Amino acid sequence: AKTGLVYVANEGEDSISIISGYRVVKTAPAPRSPACLAALDGHLYVGGRGENALAVLDGVSGERIATVPLKASIGILALAANPISNLLYASVYDSVQIVDLRDLTVTAALARDVYMTLGADPVSERFFISEYDANSYTQYLVAYDALGRKELGRTPIGGDPRGIAIDPRSCLLYTSP
Repeated sequence: AKTGLVYVANEGEDSISIISGYRVVKTAPAPRSPACLAALDGHLYVGGRGENALAVLDGVSGERIATVPLKASIGILALAANPISNLLYASVYDSVQIVDLRDLTVTAALARDVYMTLGADPVSERFFISEYDANSYTQYLVAYDALGRKELGRTPIGGDPRGIAIDPRSCLLYTSP
């Protein structure tokens, strides 16, 4: 169920602005220091740097439906939802925690130093992170299978990317420098 709404994390105010058209229709409470959002099937998933738990909100009302504890030392840095596998990926710095959205359980984890570069492929069951190889001084974009059990490929990328966007029509992947 698509809501047609836009969500903005207000990190300094511990809230989420829900926007319809050109106006804020609601401001909902959020976890401390909300840093990242992911929306899927009428739900909004919120990760914060001040909490080691994923907040699940109703996408229209902003009411908290559930809380999913994560093993995170410094909070949640990035989120990505995959509509094909019904999995949510949460970067918690030293790993990617993988949450099954059907029952809101952590189903797997990929132990890698991940920061904010995290993306879920909307047309297949894979996700992407960036990894830095200190030996070659190279940053790589790395693809993994849905549960992070198998590396599917890697390609060198420049800089220190802060995010990933994937166009479902063209299957092109974009990273921010």
